[in-house]
Amino acid sequence: MKKIKKGLALSLALAMGLSLCACGDKGGTTAEQPKDTAEATKADTSADTQEATDGADAPAAAMEKPGTDGEKIYVYGWNSEFVGYVTDEFLAKYPEYTDLIETVNLGVGGGSDEYKTAIENAVSGNTDQYASVFGMDDALAPYFMMSDYTANYYDLGITDAMYANCYAYTKDYATFDGQLKGLTWQATPGCFCYRRDIAQEVLGVSEPDQVQEYVKDWATFTDTASKMKEKGYFMVSGVDDLAYPYRDAVTSPWVTKDGDTETLNIDQAIKDYLEMTKVFYDNGYTDGTTQWADAWNANFDGPVFGYFGTTWFTFWNVTSLSKEHAAAGDWGMVAGPADYHWGGTYIAVGKDSPNPELAAFIAYTMCCDEDFMYEHLKNDKDFVNNKNAVQRVIDEGGLKIPEFSDQDPLETWAAQTDKINLKYATEYDSTFYGYLADAVSAYDKDGDMDAALKVLKDRISQSYSYIVIE
Repeated sequence: MKKIKKGLALSLALAMGLSLCACGDKGGTTAEQPKDTAEATKADTSADTQEATDGADAPAAAMEKPGTDGEKIYVYGWNSEFVGYVTDEFLAKYPEYTDLIETVNLGVGGGSDEYKTAIENAVSGNTDQYASVFGMDDALAPYFMMSDYTANYYDLGITDAMYANCYAYTKDYATFDGQLKGLTWQATPGCFCYRRDIAQEVLGVSEPDQVQEYVKDWATFTDTASKMKEKGYFMVSGVDDLAYPYRDAVTSPWVTKDGDTETLNIDQAIKDYLEMTKVFYDNGYTDGTTQWADAWNANFDGPVFGYFGTTWFTFWNVTSLSKEHAAAGDWGMVAGPADYHWGGTYIAVGKDSPNPELAAFIAYTMCCDEDFMYEHLKNDKDFVNNKNAVQRVIDEGGLKIPEFSDQDPLETWAAQTDKINLKYATEYDSTFYGYLADAVSAYDKDGDMDAALKVLKDRISQSYSYIVIE
C-alpha cells in the first residue's frame, strides 16, 4: 500500500512542479506512477565509466546496422525538434528504414503533464502505436528513466565504448542502479549572456575575456551588480534568473534513502541561493520580473546587463528577443560565476519495443555516431554531446553567432560542460525546485531563513507524505 500511495504522490507532485519551472522546452491530471520508481536509486559513476567519458581522442566503438526485415516502430516527441531530427537527419542517412519508422509529434510541452500521460499510455499497451523510442525533457527524464517502462541501453547492445566521447554529466544523469536508461545528443552547459554596450559603459571593457573577470565568482558578480545599479542598470532581470547556476552546485541529493525510509535533505547550495536572492532583492539589483513573463522578455531590449542562459538559450532567446534593439548583434557570452547545465533532451527506448535493434540504432546514431553528430552541430548549431565532434568544429574555426558579434562559443561551452556534476540528481528535483520559488518569495520579503525553509518543507509535506521532514 505504501508503494501505491508513494507512486501517486510522486506523479501528482511531479506534474505540479513541472508546471512551475522552465525546462528548456522550445515550444491536467496525471497518470499512475511508473512501476518501481520508488526503488530506483542514482548510481555513482564508476571509475571505468568516468574513464570512458574523460578522454575524447580515440574514435568510439561502432554499432552494427540492423536489418530491414524487422517490425515497424513508432518514435514519439513533444514537438518537431526531436521527431524532425529522426526524419530529416537519421532517415536521410539511412533511407532504407523509412517504411519501418513512423514519427508521432504530440505538439505539447516537453515537461507537460499532457506529454507525460501520453507517453505513459504509449509504453503501457494502451495504444496500438507503442512508443519504441521517445524524447524526454531533462526535467521529466528521471521520471521515465527510473521506471521499468524504459529499456537498459546496455541490454540493447550500447556499450561504454560506443558512448565514450559523451560529456560525463549526461551519463551520470541517466544511470540508475548501474543501468544506462537514456542517451542524449545534446549537452547544455550554462553561460552568462551580456550586453556589450552596457559592459563598455559601466565597466570600460566589452570583450568576453575581459568581462569574465567581472563575473568570475559570486562575490565579484555581486560587486559588479552594484556598479550596474549606480549607472541605472539591473544586473539580471529577476531573482529567479539566479536559480539554475545554484542548482548544480549541490553536493548532496534532495532526498536521502535508508532502506524504505526517505528523508528530506536541504543542501547548503539551496540556502546559499536563498541568501543571494535576498541580497539582489534588497539592493534592487533586478527589475523584479518573473522568468518567461512578458516583462522578462522585454528586458532583452531593456536596462538589464545580462541573462543566465545555455546553448539553446543563446540561439532561441537572445537572438530572437533582441533583434529590435539598437545594439542588436552586440551581445557577448562568458562562463559566468558557476558551472551548470540547463535543459536538454534524452532519448529512451521502450522496453517492449517490437524492434529493439532498430530502436537502439536510432539512439546510437543520434547520440554516439561522431560523424553524424559533427554534421548536426555544423548544420543546426546544436551543441552536441560528443567531445570529438565538438573539437573538430572548433579546429575548423568554430561557430560564429552574428548576434554575439560573431563570437564563437564552442570552446567556452566545451570547458564548462566538462565541469558539470549531476551525480546528486533525483526524481524529485524539478518538483522541489518549483516549490523553492515560494520559499524565495517568503525569504525576500521577511528575511527569515527558518520561515522560508518551513514554506518549502510544508509544500513538500503536502505532496509527499512518506518523506520524513526533520
